[in-house]
Amino acid sequence: GNESCLLSMNNYLEVMSEIAFSQRFSGEVVTMSWKGDASSVAVSIMDGEDNVRRVRIYSRENLELQALGRMETGADVRNVYEGSCASNATDNLAWSPNGSIIAAVQEIGRGAQIIFFEACGLRHREFKLRDVSSQLDKVTQLQWNSKSDILAVSIERTENGEENSEVIKSTRVQLWHRDNYHWYLKYELRFPCQIVKIDFDIEK
Repeated sequence: GNESCLLSMNNYLEVMSEIAFSQRFSGEVVTMSWKGDASSVAVSIMDGEDNVRRVRIYSRENLELQALGRMETGADVRNVYEGSCASNATDNLAWSPNGSIIAAVQEIGRGAQIIFFEACGLRHREFKLRDVSSQLDKVTQLQWNSKSDILAVSIERTENGEENSEVIKSTRVQLWHRDNYHWYLKYELRFPCQIVKIDFDIEK
């Protein structure tokens, strides 16, 4: 059928808990990110019933639903991962190592911004990405450093070459630094190719 399941297994690959997503979920990409202590997992999935992508937080032990991503008013958080800016993204949900916030990508107009959810699911604060075009770019990865004060954002651009059949891919990695609840672009790395994976040294 069209159902998908979320499984929790132990070190022996024995299933501890299992929940089935109902058929209202469409076949879009499912993204997950674990809390640093592995006590909870955040899951981003598209609800096929209303085509709204929602972030849900489940406990590890029994996969009990702990929280649902929402605005302060209780309304849905719209345009998460939707549109060409973040389409086909597979690593666009990142729980900070200190467990305080979860980063996600949201399309806004012709650009994109990083939004944050608290562990209780409440959407709290954001910052707009620099020079991101919804027509040319897609945000492919988010990655935290060990101190949870720097967020790396990988942005892939696809352009046509001189001949229409030629496709040129390039990548920018923006390093955003948090200071007193404000985010600043600390550095931007540019690569004339597609970047498969970005990561920080676990000790830095």
